[in-house]
Amino acid sequence: HMYFPPGKNYLGGDFFFPADFDPLKPPYIFQPTPNNELAELQDPSISNLPVGLQRALFTYLITVAFRMVIKNDKSCNFLIHPSITKIDHALVQRKLQNFLRTIRSGQIKLAKNSEFKKCYQDLKSTKPNLSPIDEILAQLALVSPNVLVLNSSEGNLTREIPKDGANIFIGGNVLSRGIVLPSLQTTYYCRTATRPNIDTYWQHSRCFGYDRDETLIRMFMPPLVYSHFCQMNDSTERLFESLAQDNTSDIKVVTPRGIGATRRTVYLDDRAIIGGVNYFPLDGKSPDNKLDVDTLASTYSDRKKYYEVSDERIRQLISLTHFDDIGAQFKKSDFLAAISAVKKPSSTAENSILIVRRNRRISANTGSLLSPDDYRLSKSFKEKTVLVLYELTGDKSLGWNGKPFWIPNIKLPAGISVHLS
Repeated sequence: HMYFPPGKNYLGGDFFFPADFDPLKPPYIFQPTPNNELAELQDPSISNLPVGLQRALFTYLITVAFRMVIKNDKSCNFLIHPSITKIDHALVQRKLQNFLRTIRSGQIKLAKNSEFKKCYQDLKSTKPNLSPIDEILAQLALVSPNVLVLNSSEGNLTREIPKDGANIFIGGNVLSRGIVLPSLQTTYYCRTATRPNIDTYWQHSRCFGYDRDETLIRMFMPPLVYSHFCQMNDSTERLFESLAQDNTSDIKVVTPRGIGATRRTVYLDDRAIIGGVNYFPLDGKSPDNKLDVDTLASTYSDRKKYYEVSDERIRQLISLTHFDDIGAQFKKSDFLAAISAVKKPSSTAENSILIVRRNRRISANTGSLLSPDDYRLSKSFKEKTVLVLYELTGDKSLGWNGKPFWIPNIKLPAGISVHLS
């Protein structure tokens, strides 16, 4: 194999889906949307756009007015990926066109719209030289985006993408199969999958590229989907490291449980946990596990950076958290088996690292769990299994059930992949 790294100006997985960001300060590009917006879009009796798509559209209109009218760019594009269903694409197109008409007719007064103002302030926070909002509003009269459906239906665009202009692309699998969208600044993604694949993440990453203004990029999607993509990116980046450093015979395909390497007609189904990746629960549940975990965790202070403990102690603590799924659809039992299967670096009993932190206020489904310091600390133990135990406050305002609980973050030694039967 030969590995060709991207150029220095490429915006890829680590830009859009970083694994090491502070969960208290999510990446500015990520704009969380409600989980049920696809159902609203699929309902023909609901004529208005759901709030997440409205915010995405407002963000795009501000961006296109600034980039094309004020900065004289040739193109500025917006991608909407609702589902694989052609009926959905046509329905979203009609709803979007109707909404744009209400803006142009003055029925929606953007100057007084609170959501529009919030979107402007959000963009202004990363683009300080963004034109004043009054100037943006004045220039919007000169913008008339094309709303295009890209799918396999006869008459729809499939491979001939407009190279200039303001375009809003709506589509499904056609958008997933190698199409490059130029000057893509805004992405709205509400598609879900019953069995997400690693190549689903790769194929749907139309947002990656060179010709973007990174200060104005925004990605609108449900938090759980974003969390999945962050963990998938962490896995693929470890794969890229192997491609860059190892021989072909040393490279193993990484396929977490519930996430295939690709479609079964392309690659034989397999499951593996890759070392060096931080895995933690993504389902947003907060089990009643505080008393059980306290029975063992009470002997470990959060004032100490870390402890050297046995593999068996790590396995006991993971079991006591009562999470069934850990990581991108891995089972707890998979990690318990994997920890036992990893070859030990020494003959001492304390082969693993335990990091304990208490009273943490972190929102559910942020795409990250560890603080930047704890993330770096866990990564520093390259040859050891690391368990980071966070005691979260579990506030309802943060998306939990109102009770404190423990949540695990697990990392196996780097350079190994444990294949599961």
